[in-house]
Amino acid sequence: MKITLSCLIALFLFMVGSPVRALEPFVLYEDFSVKILDETKWYGSETISPGVNIEDQVLQISGGKLHMLARFYGNVSPPAGVSRGFYNLTFANPATITAIAATVQVKNIEADGCPANPTPTVASASLVGSFFNTDTPDGTSLNDVLGLIYISLASNSTDAPKILEVWGVISQCTDSTCTTFTVLNSKQLGTIKVGAKTTLSMQWDQPNHQFIFQFGKLASVPLGYAVSDTSAPSVNFKHLRLRNYIANCATGPRLQSFVEAYFDNVFVNQSAAP
Repeated sequence: MKITLSCLIALFLFMVGSPVRALEPFVLYEDFSVKILDETKWYGSETISPGVNIEDQVLQISGGKLHMLARFYGNVSPPAGVSRGFYNLTFANPATITAIAATVQVKNIEADGCPANPTPTVASASLVGSFFNTDTPDGTSLNDVLGLIYISLASNSTDAPKILEVWGVISQCTDSTCTTFTVLNSKQLGTIKVGAKTTLSMQWDQPNHQFIFQFGKLASVPLGYAVSDTSAPSVNFKHLRLRNYIANCATGPRLQSFVEAYFDNVFVNQSAAP
């Protein structure tokens, strides 16, 4: 049974701690208690590099949760760098959203590596969005700044089997499609087992030039940045995302990156509530 809205809000505000309470409060945006996704709140989207295939896609409400699943086959090319495969549930009205939180459960995840490519494949379930631009927006993603919090598996991970890492990241796009980017700040927030549920949250704290990340009941983690944040993002988006960077590999079978995850109880900042 779903807990009540008032209980959800009280629980979430308790979990996020004092740094977040000083900012705009969180309110429930979606608990997936309906049978069909509300088109006034959401739409599906994907971003795939040339040469990458997406298979076995699922984007549906199941058992009162959002069920997302996607398998990506990597690019057969000289063994250097990575290609992208993103599968998204996209917020329909992202411009007013400055904070996102959700319950996330990664049920299954795979990330194949290429022996000839030192860059790993990384598969993840994430909350991600663009929040501002460091320069004058030009209609492309150039200089847009993204906030991300995600649960991930890297093909070169040295963690024990079925242990995933949780990261908070701030990155700046360095080309028109955000294929390349500079990490402005990042921190591993902890680890979690495959199949375990947790709450992830991030909030843009513009007055203090930082993002505040939180993983489960651990203390919130502020990560600062030293770039201009007065311009709106040129390409404004907020997603629940299956995020895959697949190592390019010219030999052997095509590499795979696979994520199956459930999302529930999505919160946003109060002024962005539908």
